[in-house]
Amino acid sequence: MVSNEMWTAAERQTTWWYSLVTAAPVPEAGEAVNVGVLLGNGATSHLAFRPQLPRLACIAEGEVIEAFQSILESVQETVSRGMAVEDLQAMIGPQLRIAEPRRLFLQPDDEMIRRLVRRFLHAPRKSAVEIDEVVARSDAQLQHELDEVPLRGLQMVERVKPVNLYGLDLRRRVGMRVPEIARALRSFHRDVLIDSVAVERNLTQKALREATGRIGRAFWAYNKLRGEIQSLENRTIRLVGVLHPSGDNATRGAIEAREYIKHVWSADAEVIDGDSVNVSAALRDYAEWAREGGESV
Repeated sequence: MVSNEMWTAAERQTTWWYSLVTAAPVPEAGEAVNVGVLLGNGATSHLAFRPQLPRLACIAEGEVIEAFQSILESVQETVSRGMAVEDLQAMIGPQLRIAEPRRLFLQPDDEMIRRLVRRFLHAPRKSAVEIDEVVARSDAQLQHELDEVPLRGLQMVERVKPVNLYGLDLRRRVGMRVPEIARALRSFHRDVLIDSVAVERNLTQKALREATGRIGRAFWAYNKLRGEIQSLENRTIRLVGVLHPSGDNATRGAIEAREYIKHVWSADAEVIDGDSVNVSAALRDYAEWAREGGESV
């Protein structure tokens, strides 16, 4: 039996508790996921985690996942011998954080630990089909808007990856997988990297978060490496996120979702809000900017 109720420091020394351990591969990106469950009674007694850290696979891959698992494996035995939470936090570093403890009203046994792992560490349930549909519908609307944009002297590339654009492995440079970008408008020295989302009435919050989160991670990675792209490739980039017009989907929830997406994307990209400006007209301005950098090869 568990509770979210907090208690005094003195009580923590004589009460069984559990804490979630979260991983943030790139703290600046503001994304963290559960990777472990820490248990104790005063000092620590047990650290549980799932092989391959399935929740971390939502925002990282390969070498990054292996590195975090290696850290957890290296401290697991030390934890079982008992240590202060503060000492453990110092040992595992800033990319792994131990959350505030939550009370356990029973001494944990193997079954309770399995339940905690199942509840907090299994891969999140999500509909990959639904997310793919969000991407497909948004992509179709973006192409419809771009069909109204004169592309003379520009090259338009679809569903582009960093290595295809610049020959760079951005994942190694930023420590996480960099999602593809829906479209790139390219001239000789300038690129406009564009992605979009349609905030629709019947979308689940999970699908919307996943779709917009992918785009946000791409914007963050490209923004972080603007200088490197400029120095290595002699290219100036602009990042553009498009929120397609709401139409009859302007519910309160959709309006709030749009505002949140604008807030998140605007840290790294320029946002076109189709509810307040003409999307095609705005994209024409970006195309003209790219064209001023010289015609494409």
